[in-house]
Amino acid sequence: MIQLVFLQTTSTPKVKYWDKVIRIEIDSIKKNYIWTLGDLSKGEKSIDYKWIFKKRYNLDQSITNYKIREVAKGFTQNSNINYFDTFAPITRNCSIRVLLYLPSIS
Repeated sequence: MIQLVFLQTTSTPKVKYWDKVIRIEIDSIKKNYIWTLGDLSKGEKSIDYKWIFKKRYNLDQSITNYKIREVAKGFTQNSNINYFDTFAPITRNCSIRVLLYLPSIS
């Protein structure tokens, strides 16, 4: 899959930028142990993923940087099989008020 994505990006005139960004993302995934390769049990299938390519622009529409991410297609996951917990950062308004109030005390 990575080779196919790389071949698609090599057809653009900015291939050296995309090549650099792809290598940085893959190195980051390996360095941070984002995922590990393993054998699938009988009857299981792997979770699909896709690569997201983005360009960031200045106000004058010149490109500031290139970004790439590998994203799992979460709709193929099953609860308690592919994942066990879901975390969503939620806070109450009064908690935010307390945090904003604390620095004003001193």
